[in-house]
Amino acid sequence: MRIAVASKSHIQIAIIVELFEPVFGKIEVFDQARFDDGSFAMTNAHAVIIDYSDDTIMENDAVLEMLDRDEPKCVLSERNLYPLPHDERLAWRKKIVDEVLRLLPDLEDEIRLRESKGSGNDIWVIGSSSGGPDALTTFFSALPTLPISIIIAQHIGSDNGSASLQKVLSSRQSNWNIEIAQDGSPVRPGCAYIVQRDTALAIEGDRLSVSEYRLPNLPSPCINATIRALRRSTKKNIGYVILTGLGDDGAAAIKEAKSSAIKVFAQDANDCAARSMPDAARQANVVDESDTAKGIARRIAHHYGVGTI
Repeated sequence: MRIAVASKSHIQIAIIVELFEPVFGKIEVFDQARFDDGSFAMTNAHAVIIDYSDDTIMENDAVLEMLDRDEPKCVLSERNLYPLPHDERLAWRKKIVDEVLRLLPDLEDEIRLRESKGSGNDIWVIGSSSGGPDALTTFFSALPTLPISIIIAQHIGSDNGSASLQKVLSSRQSNWNIEIAQDGSPVRPGCAYIVQRDTALAIEGDRLSVSEYRLPNLPSPCINATIRALRRSTKKNIGYVILTGLGDDGAAAIKEAKSSAIKVFAQDANDCAARSMPDAARQANVVDESDTAKGIARRIAHHYGVGTI
């Protein structure tokens, strides 16, 4: 299966490649320079996604000649992907995949196999600090078991804090399996993993990777560091929740990740023991919706088709 993308926008190209590589494998890229040097006309791709969000691409002779050919198959898209939230990008991807399947029915089995292997379960990162254990208890008590995995980055004040938090969250709800994140542990849906003090958590394949992360004057575990490590290490879809806490940990990294986030939720100020951390996320203009800890749980469940808000 060989798929190519043709676009005059490097931003569009980057988004399309990120969306389609889990489905189609490596994507061949054609930009203006490769139109001009003749490479585009020589492609052996099965299908080419032609981005005409910038309609001047249709003034290019190489593109017009490609559209007149029987092979490769051409799929046209006029969507500007950059401003779209993640769920709309996924809906657009599905539309394009369906069109490729219509044009190339003999390759359906190969496409469906890649798609199933690349889909994986979504990851949600929850950052919390002061008042976090109570907010997390409320959140998990209201969250039904879903086909997602959750990473808990709760600021911890002592070495035995992870074990204490695990005990509290495990004893007060039964929907979720609460574990302390260990190097090499499999990432499973229906499980929540507590990041320990002085560590950063990544995902390699479908397993956790724990490494030492310690900087003076930073809360631990660092929510910003956790988010950045996960984004660097996995192509899984990630959503973010900022609950009660002092300071602004998490806001900077979510701002960097916002364009690819499933969604970003923050706890209502009036529902927080300490409001400054979710307020910092709101002030950074990265929060899609605010609600109580229980309300956020319901909104996430509703995103996956379970229950009502």
